[in-house]
Amino acid sequence: MKLKEIRLRLKYDFKVPIDVRCVSPDVFAGKGIDDIGNLQVYEGNRARILKDLFIIEGEVGKTPSETQITIEGGSPKLRWIGYRMNGGKISVEGDVGHYAAARMHSGIIEVQGNAGSRLGAKMEGGNVEVFGNAGDHAGAYYWGEKPGMGMKGGTIVIHGNAGSEIGGGMSKGTILVEGNVGQLPGIDMTGGRIDIEGDCEGKPGARMKGGRITILGRVPMILLSFYINNIVESTTIGPKKVRVEGPFYLFQGDVMANIRCGGRFYVSARSNPHLKPYEKFLS
Repeated sequence: MKLKEIRLRLKYDFKVPIDVRCVSPDVFAGKGIDDIGNLQVYEGNRARILKDLFIIEGEVGKTPSETQITIEGGSPKLRWIGYRMNGGKISVEGDVGHYAAARMHSGIIEVQGNAGSRLGAKMEGGNVEVFGNAGDHAGAYYWGEKPGMGMKGGTIVIHGNAGSEIGGGMSKGTILVEGNVGQLPGIDMTGGRIDIEGDCEGKPGARMKGGRITILGRVPMILLSFYINNIVESTTIGPKKVRVEGPFYLFQGDVMANIRCGGRFYVSARSNPHLKPYEKFLS
């Protein structure tokens, strides 16, 4: 299906956060340019309308699935893009701020630049792809929520690096990071998978109760609440489950969070020779 495209071009460089949760195919579909231009947004704490901030051109489809929104330039001040999105596509030719794709249900979001914190927070479906870096808490829950209240479906692919606590509290879905990540990936996760092609700063899988984490790069240490289960020759990564050769140490845990040790943690043996002493516990 060929999507009808509407383009938003920034009128000036934004200096304060811009709440643009209305920028979604769900909201735009079936509307004319004038109606879209009069949608309310916030520049800081000041109520504005969309056409005050953007030059708006093109047309939208009758339904969200027929609509593509392209944002020319992008800005790290743009927050909540694609909030609760349910079909269609958003393409950002630059950066986005915090909470992009938050609570997303379906559709596609592509970011050619970097993304802020909580990318895909609590998302339930759809596909998000970031060609730069992402901040902390990608695919995670909100502060104070229980395990399992984070990402519940869909895929997030980050071609650069990501921050700390990615996948926090996730229960389903896939996160692939081709670069490095900060501390505590997969904290409180109950299901789903997190695959990291680069290094991790530390403490992966803290308090995890289920799901799986794979790290191809270096991990400084393994939390003491994990135990080694096996050495496997290969595993798979990413939404396409591409097979990668090992060997990999397979750890189970987090035993302090779940007596059944439902979480699985694969870590490259070649990238982590300092973990070799764990092998004696398999004999």
